[in-house]
Amino acid sequence: QDIARIERLVTEHDVKCLLVDSLVAACGGEAKDTAPPTAFYSCLRRLTGMSTLIVAHTSKAEDRTKTVYGNVFFQNEAKSIWEIRKKQVEGSHTLEIALFHRKCNIDKHYNPMGYRIDFLDGAHTFKPIDLATVDTFVPFLPQKRRILDCLKSGAKTVEEIAEASQVPFNTVSVRLSELKKAKMVINLSENLWGLPTEREL
Repeated sequence: QDIARIERLVTEHDVKCLLVDSLVAACGGEAKDTAPPTAFYSCLRRLTGMSTLIVAHTSKAEDRTKTVYGNVFFQNEAKSIWEIRKKQVEGSHTLEIALFHRKCNIDKHYNPMGYRIDFLDGAHTFKPIDLATVDTFVPFLPQKRRILDCLKSGAKTVEEIAEASQVPFNTVSVRLSELKKAKMVINLSENLWGLPTEREL
C-alpha cells in the first residue's frame, strides 16, 4: 500500500530525488532479518527515473569494517555507499566531516573528501579541508595516501613513517614496495624513504 501511494506521488509531482530517513524505520520489521531489506529494495526498484538518497545507521565497529546496521543485504543491495564521520568539540559552532566512498558499482569510486561547516548567525558556511590534517580522520584514510602525506614533510625511516601515518609497522614496508613500483616513492638508503623529484621521475 505504501509503495503504491509513493508511486502515485512520484508521478504526480515529477519527483526526481527521494530521501529516505532512515532505512530501518522505512522497512519495518526486524533489522537483522532478510525479509525487510529484500522487500525494501524490491519496492525501490519500482520507482524509476529518479535518484534515491537513503540515510542509514551503521554498525558499532570503529575500524574500516563499519557497515550498514542490520542484515547484510542492506549493504549488498545498495549501489553506492558513503560513510560520514564527524569531529566536533562540545559547545563549538564548527563541525568537521569526512566522507568516505565505501562501495560503488554504478559510477567511479571517489576519493575521501572533507568539509568544515561553520554555523554562523544567519548563515552556514562550507569549506573543504585536508583530511590528513585532522587526527580523527587520519586512521580511516587509505594507507598509501597516509604514507605519501607524511613524506611531504621530508624523508623518513620506516619507523617514523609508521608513527606519523598510523599505519602498522609491518604493513608500511609492503605499501612502500608497492609505491616504489609505481614510482611514487624512492628508497634513499637501506631504511630511508622519500618522495621523488621531477628529475628522478
